[in-house]
Amino acid sequence: MLFSLVLPLFVGTFSVVQNALNKQISNRISLPLSLLLNNAFVLLLSIAFFFALRTVPDETLPAMFRTRNGITDPSAKFLVPGLCGFLLITLAPFAIERAGATRVFIGIVVAQIVVSMLWDSYAEAIPLTPTRLAGAGLAMAGAWLASR
Repeated sequence: MLFSLVLPLFVGTFSVVQNALNKQISNRISLPLSLLLNNAFVLLLSIAFFFALRTVPDETLPAMFRTRNGITDPSAKFLVPGLCGFLLITLAPFAIERAGATRVFIGIVVAQIVVSMLWDSYAEAIPLTPTRLAGAGLAMAGAWLASR
């Protein structure tokens, strides 16, 4: 329960800080160079994380972090998360420069609510109940009010 409340707060915080700092840094060195430096660092951290997890017994790790068979059936689906991440970190600083962080992230929150409910419904078979729809509507209304 704690993770379902705390982790999203961390993710949201990191998202704002990352994109707002990328905007500031890109004003000094350009967005493409900022993204290159950021992603080189992400690559290094990912490699270190990958190898660090290999030193820990699998049974002590959450299932998502455990060793699997590797990529046995590669498809374009494996590239979509990287493309989404690239578009997010490329477009968000650009949007923040034009509209401000609050409006951009309110838009992101609204899009996340809509797309996550569709994802849950179609990809995860979690039904769209009236309560969930009402909660999403209230959250979107609150997000819209916060951007005024």
